[in-house]
Amino acid sequence: MQTAIPARHRLLAHTADMGVFVKAPDLDGLLASAAQAVTELLVEPDAVSEQRELSLELEAQDPAELLVRWLSEVLFLFETRHFLGRRFQVRTAGGSRLSARIGGEELDFERHRFRCEVKAVTRHRLRGEPTTRGWRAFFIVDL
Repeated sequence: MQTAIPARHRLLAHTADMGVFVKAPDLDGLLASAAQAVTELLVEPDAVSEQRELSLELEAQDPAELLVRWLSEVLFLFETRHFLGRRFQVRTAGGSRLSARIGGEELDFERHRFRCEVKAVTRHRLRGEPTTRGWRAFFIVDL
């Protein structure tokens, strides 16, 4: 009878996330700035121009969840329509509703230098809250 060799495994640290901290005078500005940060992770933002405009509306339970839903929609537009935003105009109501207009264009591989793939915005360590000086948020994206 052979002696069984014990199974072995080793865990390796793997950093596939990026944390993003955003501050703004109000919630509208915070959401717009967060979307710009996600675009900056995807491509060189200065190469994106405003050739068309998209509009969207979202609802969520609270400002932090609204942030995740909003950024997930920005990523969805990129993944399904290859749309990159340059200008994000956001209006919120009650911290749970959002109306936005996004000026941008479709991805052009000759002009847009791809930086990295952003798979998702996570809820891990998510914060979105008012401060005495405006709003701040922290979110992590899965790369």
